[in-house]
Order: sequence, then C-alpha cells, then structure tokens
Amino acid sequence: MGAASVARGGGPISSTAVNVHGTVISLLVSRRTGLDPMEIWRGLTTPCYAVFELPSFNLLDIVADIT
Repeated sequence: MGAASVARGGGPISSTAVNVHGTVISLLVSRRTGLDPMEIWRGLTTPCYAVFELPSFNLLDIVADIT
C-alpha cells in the first residue's frame, strides 16, 4: 500500500489501523477539519495517532503523546 501499512481488527467492533508518518496524519486531519496542518504537525510527538469515525472520517481524537 505504498507509504501506509494497514491492519484490520476482527472483533465485534470493526476497526482499521493505518500506520503513516506524522506529515500524513497532519495533512489528513487538516483536510477533514480545516485546521492548519503545520500547527497539527508541530503538536505531534512520536508515537502518536488520530482516531476517525468511519466511513464519515469525522475526527474523534488526536493523541499527540502516548508516553
């Protein structure tokens, strides 16, 4: 899948995880919310993740620091 790797869960609640670079997270969140991608990117640390509701891609959460 190019720059992303995908994993799908098989439990009672279907979930999908996509592993991408922080730049991609910033651009996707920006496109879906209208927020400034540079502000999003500056706020991320490694590792981090964003949670979207599917199929609408509504942003539910950004977890910028999981340490």
